[in-house]
Amino acid sequence: MFSPSYVGVRHYSLTEQYMTDAVPDRLLKRAAVLDLTGLATTTIYKFVKSPDPAIRFPPPVKLGPRAARWSERAVLDWIDRQKARSAQAIA
Repeated sequence: MFSPSYVGVRHYSLTEQYMTDAVPDRLLKRAAVLDLTGLATTTIYKFVKSPDPAIRFPPPVKLGPRAARWSERAVLDWIDRQKARSAQAIA
């Protein structure tokens, strides 16, 4: 009888992964950051340089003269802070 090797392996949804500290901190390319945030490249860099700590976006990690990546955890934390800030403004 055929038995696939993935039987019994628990697959976590993205939400479950991000809710735990067990998720490794990956470095995201700009395109992934744009997808996660829904922001444009110029807006991301404007928020990185923002003097307002409430909207300041995490700076990229420079890997070389022409390579930069963002910490996935830092980006997700920023998104959570923006959601909380928005909820407070509504309340």
